[in-house]
Amino acid sequence: MPLGNPSRFARWSVWTIGLAASACVAQSTLEASLAGKHFVASMSEVEDAKQRPRLEFVRDGRLAGYTGCNMLAGKWRVEGGAVRLEGLAATKRGCLGPAGDVEKRFLAAVGSSSSISLQGATLVAQGPGGERIAFAESPPNR
Repeated sequence: MPLGNPSRFARWSVWTIGLAASACVAQSTLEASLAGKHFVASMSEVEDAKQRPRLEFVRDGRLAGYTGCNMLAGKWRVEGGAVRLEGLAATKRGCLGPAGDVEKRFLAAVGSSSSISLQGATLVAQGPGGERIAFAESPPNR
């Protein structure tokens, strides 16, 4: 952009700064909406609510969860208006039968390549293969 027109440059600068500020507000709003919150998967195939997969977005950027069979840990952050998961690790308990099926579905939707979004009060995780799980906010330790 030519810098010859100071008025035009000033308008462009204000617009750019405004755009960057609104992105920061959206990012901090999403971060505030998740930090310290617990979410439980809405999976009708799991009858016992205590056995449903869950995610906890700890305020310091840690992620804790349960796959339906194993415990899950990792990190989360908001980047570019999207939730990013990284460094995910799970315990290695053998999961057979229905619990294994639930875990496979969960891990297909929740991973470092997943799209995680907050749609109203519902957290939605969608894996790269299209597997999708919705989560409802829940009180801690449920």
